[in-house]
Amino acid sequence: MKHIKLVITAVLALLALSSCETGSTGQTIVQFADTSYNDGFGAGWLYVPLTISGSEMNTCDVDVTVQVVDFESEHTKAQENVDFQITSYDLVFRPEVEEVALEIQLMETDPMKLPDIMEFKLEIVSSNTNIGANKECLVHLEKTTADRLCGSWYLSYEAPNPNYGDVANPSPVTVTWDSANACFNVLLTNNSSSVYGTFPITMFFDEENDYIILPAYNFVTWYDTGIAVCQFLATNIRQVTYTDGSIGMIADRAGDDLIGTYDKENFQSITFPSSDVSVAMGYTYVDESGNPTDMNFFGTGMVNMKLTRTRE
Repeated sequence: MKHIKLVITAVLALLALSSCETGSTGQTIVQFADTSYNDGFGAGWLYVPLTISGSEMNTCDVDVTVQVVDFESEHTKAQENVDFQITSYDLVFRPEVEEVALEIQLMETDPMKLPDIMEFKLEIVSSNTNIGANKECLVHLEKTTADRLCGSWYLSYEAPNPNYGDVANPSPVTVTWDSANACFNVLLTNNSSSVYGTFPITMFFDEENDYIILPAYNFVTWYDTGIAVCQFLATNIRQVTYTDGSIGMIADRAGDDLIGTYDKENFQSITFPSSDVSVAMGYTYVDESGNPTDMNFFGTGMVNMKLTRTRE
C-alpha cells in the first residue's frame, strides 16, 4: 500500500508539471519591453521592464533569467558590482501578470563623481517559455539637469533672531531627486543638542523656466502626531510664552514662493535672493477643508539660503 501511494504521488507530480508546462511553454513569449532603456542617475534605482504576451493562457509561473553582457559602446561602460548592482537575475511572471521589472541599484548617485553618459547591456539568457525578439536591452543613463543638481552640497544661511532648533551653519547636506513627486529632497541634520534630529527641505525644479523653487508651503511626511507637519516660508519668527510657562516659537506664513537660480555651467551653486522671508519647519492645525489655521515653528528659520559644492 505504501508503494502504491508513492507511485500515485509521483504520477500526480508529473501530471502537475506537465500541466504547468502546457500552460506556459509554447503559448507565451517573454522579452524586454523595449530594446533600450533611458534614464538619469538621480533616483538611485532603475526598474527595467520585461513583458509577457499570451498571459491569459498562462496557468503557471514563467521563469526568466537575465544577465549582463559585453557590447561595444562609444560612451563609458558601466561595471557590474562597481557602478550598479542587480537585486536578482531571476524573475517570475505569476499567472495573469503581464509585466515585471528588473531592479537595479546604482552604486554612485553624486553627479560630480559620474560620467555624463554611462551604458550597460542586459540579455535574457533562459526561460521556461519562448523568448521574444527583444531579448537584449541597452541601458543608457545620461545626466539630466535634475541629476546635476543632486549630490553633496554645503548649506549656508542667515538665521533670524531669536533662533530655535539650530542647524549647523554651514551644514553638509545631501540633495536627492524624488522622481515620483518631481522634487528635490534636501536632508538637513540638526545639531546634536536638538531633539528634532533630521528633517528634509523640499525644492522643486521648474524645467520649463529653468529655476529652483522653494515652496511657500509644503507638507512633509517624516513626522506624524495627528497634526500636519510642514515646511513653510515665514516672516516675523518670534518667541512666545505659553500659559504653562513653557517657551515656544511661532511664525507668520509668507504668501509667495522663493525663486532660486543655479550655476548652469558648472553646477557649483544654488542661490536664493536676499529676503526677510525664512524657510522654517513646523506644524499646523488644519480645518475641515484641510486649510492651515495655526502654525507653530520648531525648525531653524533660514534667510538668504545658498547651496555650494564646497564649504565657503
